[in-house]
Order: sequence, then structure tokens, then C-alpha cells
Amino acid sequence: MPIQSLNPSTGEIIKTYKEQTSREVVEIISKTDIAFQSWKKTTFAERSRLMKVAAQVLRDEKEIYSRLMAQEMGKPIRDGRIETEKCASVCDYYAENSESFLQNEMIKTEAGKSYVAYQPLGPVLAVMPWNFPFWQVFRFAAPALMAGNVGILKHASNVPGCALAIENVFVKAGFPDNVFRTLLISSGMVEAVIENPSVKAATLTGSTPAGKAVAKKAGEMLKKTVLELGGSDPYIVLEDADIAAAVTSCVTSRLINAGQSCIAAKRFIVVETIKDEFEHLYIEQQGDFLKHCFRVLQKEGTLCMLGIPDFEETARCYLEKRPIGKPFGGAFDLYQAYRLTHGDYESVEGVSIPQMHKTLFDTDMLNTLFSMSEFSEYRIFRYKFQDEKYPITLGVVASKGLEITNEKLESVLSPFNSIITDLEY
Repeated sequence: MPIQSLNPSTGEIIKTYKEQTSREVVEIISKTDIAFQSWKKTTFAERSRLMKVAAQVLRDEKEIYSRLMAQEMGKPIRDGRIETEKCASVCDYYAENSESFLQNEMIKTEAGKSYVAYQPLGPVLAVMPWNFPFWQVFRFAAPALMAGNVGILKHASNVPGCALAIENVFVKAGFPDNVFRTLLISSGMVEAVIENPSVKAATLTGSTPAGKAVAKKAGEMLKKTVLELGGSDPYIVLEDADIAAAVTSCVTSRLINAGQSCIAAKRFIVVETIKDEFEHLYIEQQGDFLKHCFRVLQKEGTLCMLGIPDFEETARCYLEKRPIGKPFGGAFDLYQAYRLTHGDYESVEGVSIPQMHKTLFDTDMLNTLFSMSEFSEYRIFRYKFQDEKYPITLGVVASKGLEITNEKLESVLSPFNSIITDLEY
């Protein structure tokens, strides 16, 4: 099945890639295993030299990589530049420190000589997410390659261009052939890669279900894993907090990296006595952020903000105080900020409709919920919505005992043109 790279701000196909066959995947893995036999014998000095060159390649090609990230996943170009620089820094860091990190550790025992030694394992599979398409890979690749391992990348299917560009960084830097390779495969082929005898370990950053699947197969094959999975810790604001500072942190955390961050703020819990002030400042600052988005849009063009379809029209409506109409996929936070700021907001007595955010792609990896709740008795009703293209989940916080019917909520939520398919409480 072809793998397509789509521009999330326009929906246009950037490029279509042929998915590699099982035979081609086995051949690539075999080549990385052969490369490992030589790479593991190289000195730290040689690995360090090449990793330093990789860092320079990243800096030299920063503009190309930042625009590629913007095109494939909607990251602001400015953020892409910062991410590329961070990748270069991690290459420098491990180039300079890996030898000392991996020195034998002498252990005092009754034996003549006891020590802990760090030896390379072999080909390591990395299953990586799309939200930080370069950084997530380089924070794995730099230490893994410096330790004498070789890397096999299975990147998120919506950033194949980034995946191939990362492989090419190591090629341009002069690394031996097949020390780092990219697989263009679907998630359904990952188990077969883990089963391959040449693959010695796996690492994954992504959703809990994906982590469980990789951990299960790796455990079955007695192979090592390192997993970073999703979470939803609360951001709690107490009565004695600096409200202005808290709001600034909340807005930044909510919208950092176009809102697609595993540590983005998803749940704010605010003491009732400061809730109104917090909510007012939050909406005001998020509105200011939208104005900033529009200024960047004017300066850098459509490759700059949030990966929202028709973002320019959304921004113009906000600035001109015109109704936005149906919100586009991914635009819910900004759409809701507009409605709240301008008073064009429907509600049912006792019910607050929280701002919401969803991923731009049909995946549960970063599907998130923002809700404003109080330290008091309440029920949280979760409504699942589905439109033709974008699945979302919305949480509604209501006073305990308040009767809420689907009919009431449909009238409240009619601007979102969504269909209630399920109710949980």
C-alpha cells in the first residue's frame, strides 16, 4: 500500500512513496547487520568525528529540514529551526561524552577483578512519532550509534520525507553504508521486524497501545526495549498561585509545537475562587497567540502555523471579528478562543463547554482533551463525536445533579456540526 506525505494545512499530497515489501525489509535488516560487524569495531574517536560532521550537516541544511517538517506535520518553521539545532546539539553532546559514559566501571568484590562493561548490541529498531520528526529520532540515533550499534528507523507514516532526510544526514556525514537505515513500512509490519534474529532491541515513542504491542512482541522474543508512552497529568492551580504566570505557562504548554507535544497541558484544575480570573486571562492570552499566528502567517506564508486547513481564513475571521463558520480539523482551540473572546457563545445553564484540541490525523497517539474544572463536586460527561474526516472527543464539565440530555447538548454544540455517538459518565 502506498505511503503518502500530506500537507496538513492544505490536504495536498506532497509525495507518494512505495511501501517496501517483506523481502526488501529483510534485505535492509541483513545489510545493517553486516554493517554492524565492522561498525562495532570502530574507535570512539572515529565515531565522534563522523557524529560531529552529522551535526554540521544538520546546521547547514537547517532551512531545508525546518520547511520539510512544516510541510509534513504542520510545525511552525521557527520551531523546526530550533528542533534541527537541538538535533545538532545532541550529536555534539554524545560525540564528546560517549567514550567517558561507556568506560568500564570497576566493582570492588572478592574476585581478582570485577567490572561492568558496555558492549554494543547490534541493529536497534526505533519506532518514532511524527510530532518531533527529527528530534525523537536523533535523541535515539546519536547515543545508539556512538555506542557502536546501528539504527533501523520505522518512522510515523505521515512523515516519510523526514525519515528519508534523516537517513541522508548520516550518508552526507560519511557514515559507512547501512549504519542507519529507514524502513518505509506500515505499523502492521513492525512485529516481523522485531522477530528478525538480526534485530537485537527496540525502542518506541508513542501511544500506550503501540507500546504494549511492541513490548509484547519484544518480550516474546526476549529482546530489550525502551518505551516512552503518552500521559495526561493534571496542571493544578491553587489559590496562592501567581495567576498571570500560571496562565502564561498553561497557554505555552497547551500550544507548544502546534499543540502536538506529549507534555502539552491537557487537564487544568483550578481552585474555584480563582477560576474566573484564570479563565479570563487564559482566553485573552490564547487570543493574543492567534494574532501572533496571523502575523507569522503574513511573514512566512502558509507553511508556518499549526497545520490547520484554511488557517488564513480562520485568522482573518478572528481579526475582523467575523463568524468563522464550521471549524476545520485541528482549529478547535483557536475557534473556541474566538467565540469566547467575542461573546458569540451558546451555552446551557450550569454547563461549561471546554476548549478542545484534537490531532490532525486519525490516531490515538496525541488525541487530547482540555477542560476547566473546579475543586467541587461535579460530574464529567464525555461525548464522543465523529465527523467524516476528523474524530474528536469532547469533555463537558457540569454541576453535580444537573440534567443533561443529548437534545440540549446538540443545541449547544451545533456550531461544531458533529454527531453524538456515545455517552459515558
